[in-house]
Amino acid sequence: LCFVRGRPPPFKSAFALNALMYLDMILAELNMIATAAKDWVPMVNPPIDEEGAPEDSADVSTGVLELISRQPSFKGIRRQLEESVLLVCEVLPDMLASKEHKCNHMQLRRPEQVKAAMDLDLADQLYEELSTASRSFIRERNELTNDLRVRLTILVRSLQNLAQHLGRIEEACIRETRF
Repeated sequence: LCFVRGRPPPFKSAFALNALMYLDMILAELNMIATAAKDWVPMVNPPIDEEGAPEDSADVSTGVLELISRQPSFKGIRRQLEESVLLVCEVLPDMLASKEHKCNHMQLRRPEQVKAAMDLDLADQLYEELSTASRSFIRERNELTNDLRVRLTILVRSLQNLAQHLGRIEEACIRETRF
């Protein structure tokens, strides 16, 4: 009995499944951000559109996105996440489309750069800025989901998780180029 190694598969299915798993996690984090920003409390006086009809209050923001986007540290976090998103959007499709067993992509960062991007070092500063900005908010004691501080915390944690998942995709791309 003799074993013969066959051809490598034409499609990198294990790599694709790994990438899809992290992309699914990214989608879940984006849904969490959308949920944290959505206004779940019915408004007593709903906003009126130009034609005089009440607007749909289900899509009204609670203001958490507006508040977080005004913080100085958010600009750095946004830049860092955009850089990772653009890199993944550029590299991942190319690597999945490549028929070569090893696909070197010039835009891949070094592992230590990926690790640094995954940490979102400005997140602690953003927590502090939001803590200061939200001191005057009324505490919601009856329903925790209506407390803006909780929503802000969820939003920042989701941003940190996004950075982690994007970094994991980059790590998978780096492993795919080396092995």
